[in-house]
Amino acid sequence: MLEDFNKCLKFIHQPDYMEPKIQLVQNLLMNVANSESWFLDSTCWISSGMAIKMAQDLGLHRSSFQNQGLSEAESAGRKRLWWSAYVIDRFVSASVSRPMTISDADCDLEYPDETEYVEFVHTIKLSRIVGEAHKALRSPKFQQLPDRKARTENTCRYIQQRLDEWRNDLPPQFRLTDKELEQMFQPGLLDPKLKSKLNSGAGQFHLAYITVCLMTKKHLMCTASYYLEIARECQKLIRESVYILSSTHLESLLYSWCFSSFFLSEALGVIFLICRISDPEIASEARGFCESLKKCYGYLEKITGRPSVVPYIEVLLDISSRASGSSSQDAIQENQKLEYDSLAESIDGIEWGGSVFPSSY
Repeated sequence: MLEDFNKCLKFIHQPDYMEPKIQLVQNLLMNVANSESWFLDSTCWISSGMAIKMAQDLGLHRSSFQNQGLSEAESAGRKRLWWSAYVIDRFVSASVSRPMTISDADCDLEYPDETEYVEFVHTIKLSRIVGEAHKALRSPKFQQLPDRKARTENTCRYIQQRLDEWRNDLPPQFRLTDKELEQMFQPGLLDPKLKSKLNSGAGQFHLAYITVCLMTKKHLMCTASYYLEIARECQKLIRESVYILSSTHLESLLYSWCFSSFFLSEALGVIFLICRISDPEIASEARGFCESLKKCYGYLEKITGRPSVVPYIEVLLDISSRASGSSSQDAIQENQKLEYDSLAESIDGIEWGGSVFPSSY
């Protein structure tokens, strides 16, 4: 055991990992971004933290450090590297429900050139909102506040406003209009131009928008007195996501699987809650969503030859089906008795990630 400990200690204190270098920052971030899963353990969260500390030591987060003897191309590259670390920090931390490494107050670096990196810049802006939601809603101090329910509702309204502003600010080629969303509900009549748009970035951006909406709204499911209204809003968002998945090339999910699995885990968590709603129509459609996601995972399983979470979705369907057998009044009373803390823990962070994603996907 001591020998193993010494080996670990030697690895941790290797000179390469104790001396910040651009190449090491790139290597660590690429490993995290291309990891099989963010949910299994703390490796990706720790690795991204190491990369960020190195980047900060190199001054990548400060505008004043960008032009010190560097060419324009080098400066632009360092800027993109920092903001890549920022995006990863926000999504990895939200995935495993751990503290974020980067504080917005410490960073004064401007965004990359939006005319050249428009998709990247809008992803950065969404990551800021993810960070705000994660910090506000999952903070231990926030959980202990006596007026937590009222604060949760105010915070969720603010985050939703920020999300809608972000969505409205997207360029037309990446923003789905209400008319286009309505057309998606008729897949057999889907305009080829809209299908092309969905597969050229608009679909991915809308899925990202839905993910953060669900990440926020699930905290209202058991704190707001109007939980049925929230459930219907979540139901509409998940319905949109299911139709987007049915109209896009599912193979594209594998190109950035960690981000895709974050979306799918949020959707599954909220679907599980909706399945237990007393309204039979809402619960029935939620189980239909489970079946749709099950088919999505099954298709990806055939492509990769790797086991997926289909068995866990089947367990979820079984649990929800048995729960739906209780009377509506009993279900309502059960919902009223649910405590916010235990429910939030069951659908967020380590507990949810560990139980639903024991394999790569």
